[in-house]
Amino acid sequence: MSRGSVRDAMGDLLELESADRTGHRYGRIPLLHDPVPSSAAWPMRVAARRGIRRLVRAVGGVDLIHLRMADVGSLAASDVARELGIPVVFTVAPDPHAVVESLDRSGRLTRERFGRIDVDEHYWFRTRLVQRLAADAAHTVLFPRPRLAEDLRRLVGIDLGAHPERHTVVPEGVDLDTIDRSVAEAIAHARGAPASPALAELGDLVERLAPDRRGLPLLVSIGRLHRVKGMAALVEAWAGGPLAERANLLLIGGDLASPSPDELEQLDRIDELIPAGERNRVGLLLPGHRPNDVAASWLAAARFGLPGLAAAGECMRARA
Repeated sequence: MSRGSVRDAMGDLLELESADRTGHRYGRIPLLHDPVPSSAAWPMRVAARRGIRRLVRAVGGVDLIHLRMADVGSLAASDVARELGIPVVFTVAPDPHAVVESLDRSGRLTRERFGRIDVDEHYWFRTRLVQRLAADAAHTVLFPRPRLAEDLRRLVGIDLGAHPERHTVVPEGVDLDTIDRSVAEAIAHARGAPASPALAELGDLVERLAPDRRGLPLLVSIGRLHRVKGMAALVEAWAGGPLAERANLLLIGGDLASPSPDELEQLDRIDELIPAGERNRVGLLLPGHRPNDVAASWLAAARFGLPGLAAAGECMRARA
């Protein structure tokens, strides 16, 4: 689930009500407001909660809700889960706790300046939100860290040894069935089988590139269009180095039709490096967000190639 227009949200509701229960489905939530930075989105909690409730009821029979970020979406979704009696699995990470600690050590965040900075960043509220979501969750998932138990106890206040049955440590989650299916489809297409819809869509994108760019391998990055993910920095490094002549760059992520201020900041930086009208000539592809299964198919295509359009290679980089 993510934000979107009223029109897209209505279409998603109809699809979810009629679709089978296999594969990935993307449901958009209309916030009825112009996009704002995530730190300023808290007043949209009511609209987010209503939209999430509509989606969950449209799907029916929801086994659990997985929450990841300490943001307004997770806050609203936890309200809906509690109201409808749906268990929550929360992925706990020491964020923004680790950011606060890092800024404190560097001297950029002090007791005297904390209040002024927190007006914009909401560090205090977000740290409390992480604690609340973790306490209310039926189960928590944690990413591996060198000193995981120590960091969670020191930064977040969670003692993993107190109730070990409530916690599971796993790497970044992937759907192995989706990966295996995407790899099989990509290999089959590379050997001459017809393209799946996802591979056909990617082929259409590559065909728009300048003729001398076709046939090169694909560099792929998947993630939010946000400065913390470094998408614009990646474009700068690619465009200014030897890889620009050896591979095309495919960035998957972001709402290009109605970008948030965070997304717009990255898009503006990318446009300064490579104007939109020059992207096809130099080999930069920005298709925006795609569902997980489509992104997996495109990653597999970058590995095994698209006949006549993209060479097989191992030039891939995925950002969550």
